[in-house]
Amino acid sequence: MTTSINFRLLLWATAVVQPADPLEILNYLRAVLKDSETLPDIESIKTHLKLLKKLGYVDTVSAKYDLYSITLDGDEKLTSTLRKLRDKVRIFLLDKCMKEAKFRGLASTDTTNMGGVSPSLQFRSFIKEVPHPGLPWAFGTLPNRPRQAWVRISEQLNIGLKFSSEASTPSNKENEKLSNIPAPIFYSQKSLNHASFKDSGVLTIAACLGITPRLISSMIKSPENYYRHFVIKKKSGGERDIFAPRKFIKVTQYWIKDYLLNKLKINAACYSYRKGASIKDNAEQHQNNKFLANMDIDSFFESINKTMIKNCLFKHEFSEHIIDTVSGLVTMYGSLPQGAPTSPVISNAILYEFDTIMVNNAIARDCVYTRYSDDISISGNNRESVIELIRISESKLLNLGFRLNNKKSRLLSYNNKQVVTGILINGPLRPTRTYRKKVRAMFHQAWKNKSKDRVNELNGHFNYLKSFEKYGFKFNENEYKKIINELSKIP
Repeated sequence: MTTSINFRLLLWATAVVQPADPLEILNYLRAVLKDSETLPDIESIKTHLKLLKKLGYVDTVSAKYDLYSITLDGDEKLTSTLRKLRDKVRIFLLDKCMKEAKFRGLASTDTTNMGGVSPSLQFRSFIKEVPHPGLPWAFGTLPNRPRQAWVRISEQLNIGLKFSSEASTPSNKENEKLSNIPAPIFYSQKSLNHASFKDSGVLTIAACLGITPRLISSMIKSPENYYRHFVIKKKSGGERDIFAPRKFIKVTQYWIKDYLLNKLKINAACYSYRKGASIKDNAEQHQNNKFLANMDIDSFFESINKTMIKNCLFKHEFSEHIIDTVSGLVTMYGSLPQGAPTSPVISNAILYEFDTIMVNNAIARDCVYTRYSDDISISGNNRESVIELIRISESKLLNLGFRLNNKKSRLLSYNNKQVVTGILINGPLRPTRTYRKKVRAMFHQAWKNKSKDRVNELNGHFNYLKSFEKYGFKFNENEYKKIINELSKIP
């Protein structure tokens, strides 16, 4: 077998599947090339990779597992055509790796006692992040979220030892162990501070993701090319602009979320966009209090601008060049877009100090404060204390650049229907009568029309209703279950 090699092709294969060991790179070439029989053997590949490392075109990002990633100099050695092809293939594969990592995280949680959740929150775990023994409601700062490490592309494609004829020597256990080699701390790179990054956030993030820096720059300069815009109607009337990120920027934002934003602080009184927290957890904190105030922050995401984001990242000790690049990649027209995966966690962190101030003021007045995204709830047994907290929240929010939607502000006594994030809290927690009537009508209509295509939707509502049983809530469980079972049998 010949030992000659097209070094640009070797660089390209490394760039696609990085971080990868020599055998994984060789197996990828075997899988995609028509003339794979002309490829050199593994020892020759190792030799060529060492030579490319000496030239500064690849680097070892894990000495323990002999993992290689292409350098920025190596990226420049690829032709424009190879770079564009690499970016398309790699973004597609990274999307699969990200989803695989999240699926494994979901599969590792105990779902036997979940008891059903709201259809929009169907896959949330009910395992609490932090226990709070002896406290009537949670307060304080939540611990940093663990980094959501993505699966390596080589593992996703299964092109390690299992794919190769060289896999005949190790035992099955060794083979399995080697096929689950973790990626470096920032996926394709082991540090954000490599000299070759030249204190450039664009170069840093591009190297960590393993894509072309020009692509990152394009996302920042022309974000409108990377989003799909549509409008949805609000329940309260009016319309809401949604900017759904397209594949390239969506994968980039997920990397930022999983590898950088996990260090952002979130107060435990904030129940939105948190693993292990639900709208029921938020509502439960306000049970059995005589007075309840509900407020809504007007145009919440749109009010969070790039300056706010930069200040937030600076307080969390991000480097200045990373701050500039991240703030450009997570904003659209200068503010947080609804639809981007980075927007929820950033919005929580932006209001961390506000949440902390409100919690401390609530505790001092023997009241309860919680927030679920743009919905603020304050409750207590003293009406004047609740009103005082409303005034404090209005003042603090105004200073931060937010304003309340006064049309949605409510102060209710226990004699009125008290609702927090769509859940009645007078007595046992339960869905509102309006929601229950809507669900009853949906089941009736689906059964009448024999609509099998609505089974998944009906299941979601059924599980959500069932999740309230532990609070003493009862509903037509047997009837709904029968309808779902009968509709499922329709061919």
